[in-house]
Amino acid sequence: MPIQRFEYERLKMAVPVRIAFHAESETVANVCAEAAYRRFDEINVSMSDYDPSSEILQLGVDNDLRFRKDSCCDDGWRNISDDLFAVLQYSRHYASISDGAFDVSISPLVQLWRRARRLHKMPGREEIENARSLVGSHLWELDDSGPEKRIRLHRAKMRFDFGAIAKGYAVDQAFQVIQAAGIRAVLVDAGGDMRLGDAPPGEDGWNIGMVTHRNSESGEPPIYKTLSNISIATSGDMFQYFEVDDKRYSHIIDPKTGMPLIDSCLVTILASTATESDALASAVSVLGPDRGIALIDRLPEVRAMVVQPTDPPTFFYSKAWE
Repeated sequence: MPIQRFEYERLKMAVPVRIAFHAESETVANVCAEAAYRRFDEINVSMSDYDPSSEILQLGVDNDLRFRKDSCCDDGWRNISDDLFAVLQYSRHYASISDGAFDVSISPLVQLWRRARRLHKMPGREEIENARSLVGSHLWELDDSGPEKRIRLHRAKMRFDFGAIAKGYAVDQAFQVIQAAGIRAVLVDAGGDMRLGDAPPGEDGWNIGMVTHRNSESGEPPIYKTLSNISIATSGDMFQYFEVDDKRYSHIIDPKTGMPLIDSCLVTILASTATESDALASAVSVLGPDRGIALIDRLPEVRAMVVQPTDPPTFFYSKAWE
């Protein structure tokens, strides 16, 4: 039976998730696609910061109860799912190598600035500092020495935000589900967080459009590259920003200052996994072009392009960028 191309698209994790691959039959393709989308649902149930019943929000509520005055004899350890444990391990690694520019405990700051965006009003310095005091990898610890994977938070009102890594992790998981069925030519794209397998039959690779400030503002088409066996993520404030008192602020927040970025940029990362490219795109956005490119140049098999919307745009490339 000849190999056929199958494509699917569904809304998952608040973004369109497109899956394309080549399989021997529609039956096989449908089973693989369903299993891949199911992984997105499972990860979202664990890591959504919008669903009150999600694992991470329930973890925060449970942790707050521990700090009540009438709480007694609670050592603070909580069992967590394998997916959440894995993403937290990855997150600690990227926080470490980026000197804290990437931090999933940033949720108190995210919530504070979401409110500022909604009200068009700047938060006070004390509010920012209070939120920032709840952020940092030193404020939580993991344990997998026993039969269950566990986490312990060290302060009340701590919350996690996996907006800069969960979609990448879900892309990797969906990709692996399909490849486990013996299908090698796979594309999984979750709103721009993308992982590519082998080139489609008879082709050199997947034709992927790279968006820059230049072509997005001029209306020119994206720059296309033919790629395979790689992951791509793009981060920046080209589409996500807000204004308060006529000043533009990014949706990306620096965990160390507690402030949204004000220097606009667009970061594209090529890496071996979508988890890595997703997390590093956010970290490089916070670090800025010079420190961000220096970080990427220390990492094997990772490449970066950073674009600043000057006139004309300024481009920064890691040493391995082609």
